[in-house]
Amino acid sequence: MKPFVKLSALALGVAMAAPSFAQDTSQAGTDQFPIGQEQEIQVGQTYLVEKKGAWEIRCVKVEEGAEPCHIYQLLKNTDGDPVAEISIFHLPGGGAAIAGATAITPLGTLLTAGVKLQIEDEKPKVYPFNWCEGVGCISRMGLTGLEIQKMKKGSVAEFTIVSIAAQDQPVTLKMDLNGFSDAFTAVLVK
Repeated sequence: MKPFVKLSALALGVAMAAPSFAQDTSQAGTDQFPIGQEQEIQVGQTYLVEKKGAWEIRCVKVEEGAEPCHIYQLLKNTDGDPVAEISIFHLPGGGAAIAGATAITPLGTLLTAGVKLQIEDEKPKVYPFNWCEGVGCISRMGLTGLEIQKMKKGSVAEFTIVSIAAQDQPVTLKMDLNGFSDAFTAVLVK
């Protein structure tokens, strides 16, 4: 296994250890989430609402009011190893971007290369990294209405990052757009 893939699997393992699946008993089997037992979701905790195609709808429990929700996908390489993740959420109106996205890539990602996102056959856009922390390096993206429409109608987008250890071998991940339209619309009405 390449060092970047090992590192990415470790970083995503740490990120996925968060209690985001507290309500999903199908992920059960460990002492933390016993099979068949509902878990109480605490304020501030992210939980899985439902899946639509390749996308998960996740919300954050709040004390009162509407819970903020986003759609999520774990991006894997061609061997099926988790490498990065992306969350997409609605933005308030008035700006050029109608949606925001947060991408998390493994530590060891070449920050100066940024994150390249190509939706279908459109020209790729490169987004900078904003910071790194224990779970990985974070890039925030703004998505326009046209980009969201292309994602709703499309079947795949490509997400490309570069490893510090193998700068001449960019890592391109497929972002499955199956279910994107339904998931994005469902989050809008939540």
